Amino acid sequence: MSEPITQSKVEANEYCQSIVQEVLALEELIENAKNFDDDLEDPLRELWLELASSVGEDASNYKPCVVDYVNQNCLEFIALGERSSATNEWSVVGARLLITYGGPNAYIEWRDTNIIVVEVYWGREFAQERILAPNIAVALGEIAEAAV
Repeated sequence: MSEPITQSKVEANEYCQSIVQEVLALEELIENAKNFDDDLEDPLRELWLELASSVGEDASNYKPCVVDYVNQNCLEFIALGERSSATNEWSVVGARLLITYGGPNAYIEWRDTNIIVVEVYWGREFAQERILAPNIAVALGEIAEAAV
């Protein structure tokens, strides 16, 4: 017998999809957008404006980056690592970003691949989506390495 679909499950999936769309928009901006005057779709233009205003820049002079997204949207950034048993050295293997807490709990996670995982916990319900975002993955790796 299949599990009934609850309102919380629907909300978790919808919220997860909204974060996925934002991450994909950021990936698109980083990969393809050269300047604000490019022919950008509305979600990309809105994200560009949001990021530019978060750092006090005029949109026409701003270059979108993951660091600004992290600074504006993340409550917590955790570098994930492993300690070598041979050398006892610690190395970064990922990062986990807390996006929201207390209503739905939402995370973005990177684990040393080009895949970004978006997770949402809404009450007892859970939604997860994996997306290909190589530019964001590289930037999160650099941020995590700098945090160590």
